[in-house]
Amino acid sequence: ITQQPALALDMDAFVQKELSNEVCDERTNKKCMPKLTDDQALCRFGQPSKETGEACLRAGMSTKRPSGVDAFGKVDRGEYTRCKAKYVDDGKSNNLVK
Repeated sequence: ITQQPALALDMDAFVQKELSNEVCDERTNKKCMPKLTDDQALCRFGQPSKETGEACLRAGMSTKRPSGVDAFGKVDRGEYTRCKAKYVDDGKSNNLVK
C-alpha cells in the first residue's frame, strides 16, 4: 500500500483567503465604511453655522442640505421679484384701470 499526501482542505486558510479577497461594499457592510475626517464629520452632522460651512468647503463637500438651510445657516427663500402694476386707459370713464 502506498501512502498519498492528504488532500484535505485547510478550512481556516480557505476562510481567511476568501475574507481577504472580499470586495468591500459600503452599502451592505458597515465595517467597510471609511473613517470621516473632522471636517467631513462636522459638515455631515454639524448644526448649520459659519464653522460648519467652512468645514464643508475645506472637506470639498456640498454646503446644500435637504432642509432648505445650507451649512452656513442661510435659508433659500427663492428670488424676490417685485410685482409691477400695469395700468390701462379705460376709454369709457377716462380713468386708468389696474
